[in-house]
Amino acid sequence: MRTVEQIIRLSLTKIQALGLTDPVEAEQGALFIDNMNDFMLGLDQDGVALGYTEVSSLSDNITISSGLMGALVANMAVISAPHYFFTIPVNMQILADKGLTKLIRAGTTRSATQYPSTLPRGSGHSSTFYPPSDSEVESESGGSISLESGTND
Repeated sequence: MRTVEQIIRLSLTKIQALGLTDPVEAEQGALFIDNMNDFMLGLDQDGVALGYTEVSSLSDNITISSGLMGALVANMAVISAPHYFFTIPVNMQILADKGLTKLIRAGTTRSATQYPSTLPRGSGHSSTFYPPSDSEVESESGGSISLESGTND
């Protein structure tokens, strides 16, 4: 598990705003923490559940999976770059975009869906339909759909 200070160092080193041995200044740390909390809590608000907990100091641990740290570093480098008047190279923007996709995929779950039995297969010119779901069959009387009275009028 990485600390906030490690993420700051990695991110700011990518944009050449901090040397590997340079100390993280209080103002840098506070700004970075605010930006990171906004970014990660914004993802959580959008339904991307990564298990991130809000941080407040440089020694706090980042509570996301270690496999997602690179994605966080890349995105935080891009988010931090304007504060240091750094122009983001195309390859770094691509890396951040791929990282954001990775974060979203890791934090969302896909649920299986089923086509409704009233939806025709293909272009609709044939009479084949998707099979009904179990709940759909159970909701009909005896498992089959019967015509209502007065429908042939």
